[in-house]
Amino acid sequence: MSRKKKAEEEQKIVKDFSEPVKTPEEYEKQIYDLQQLLEISRSLCTTLELHTLI
Repeated sequence: MSRKKKAEEEQKIVKDFSEPVKTPEEYEKQIYDLQQLLEISRSLCTTLELHTLI
């Protein structure tokens, strides 16, 4: 592996660990928001089915 590629990989790893940790409440809000987006999308397009999206 080239030095440049190795340095990029190391930066990616550091970046992954530098992201803030979310609380369970933040995850719950994100899930709720995504569910609302799915509901809106379904109402706009009747061909969207939940089982085909997941």
